[in-house]
Amino acid sequence: MDSLKTKRVGDTSDIVLQKLLEAIVNRSFAPGEPIRETQLAKDWGVSRTPVREAVRSAAAMGLMEIRHNQRPLVKDFSQRDLVKLTDVRAVIELLAFDSSIDMLVGSKKVKKLLDISIKLQNLGPEDPFTEKALELDTNLHRLWVDSCENQFIVLAFESLWTFIRILQRAAANDLNRAVIALSEHMAILQAIYKGDIHAARKLLDEHLRSSTPILQELLKEK
Repeated sequence: MDSLKTKRVGDTSDIVLQKLLEAIVNRSFAPGEPIRETQLAKDWGVSRTPVREAVRSAAAMGLMEIRHNQRPLVKDFSQRDLVKLTDVRAVIELLAFDSSIDMLVGSKKVKKLLDISIKLQNLGPEDPFTEKALELDTNLHRLWVDSCENQFIVLAFESLWTFIRILQRAAANDLNRAVIALSEHMAILQAIYKGDIHAARKLLDEHLRSSTPILQELLKEK
């Protein structure tokens, strides 16, 4: 009975943590906004314990700040934070790219994403472009990470994943940036599919770094 109870508590904590991370990614909580754990527990229909545990987990991930005798708050990206994140992300993704590229050239996985990107170009404003572009963005950048067969690269990438999702959401919500990102994604996929590895790697590096100034402005506006 005790083990079942413990499992249920753990499951609830995991669910609450995922809800909290989604709220942070979607900017439901403004950066610097204090979080009322009691109110969250009430809104989400749970006790305060899993909420407190979720806040602590988010703080350990670097997403929240817990202050003595004050409410926890969502951490904001500084200009320097964004540059540092981009630098680390680029290193990890390019390592993954180098480790997986031989099995990706001409593969069905790449062709499928390329076909999706072509279809996305034909979507009108009334179509769900933002969500589909966001899904493509996720699948593209996870492609080489999930294919690299290096657990340490995967672990390093996963530690950044929520931060990356925050950036993805900010970019996807800006139509101009989303359209530019789509064209960059297509160019990368086309180069990989054709086997032009040097060009694909260069395009990926440029894609990861070119968005930093735009994201700095977009995140500043939220």
